Amino acid sequence: MILANPITGRVLVLFDNHFPKGHHRHDSEGNESRYNFKDAETLISDFLKLENTEVIKYENNENRNT
Repeated sequence: MILANPITGRVLVLFDNHFPKGHHRHDSEGNESRYNFKDAETLISDFLKLENTEVIKYENNENRNT
């Protein structure tokens, strides 16, 4: 699952799973952390929580740059 700025392509939230990293997530600052996948419902809930946090953080940063 991914949320990215449609104009710049900058990733705000990304949950993915690939070898050799396994389940993990990325935030808007480029940080990566392990993610303990439980089920699809929990994944969606966790994505939406992180999305809210990262969008607010991104919008605050954008407003400081204008």
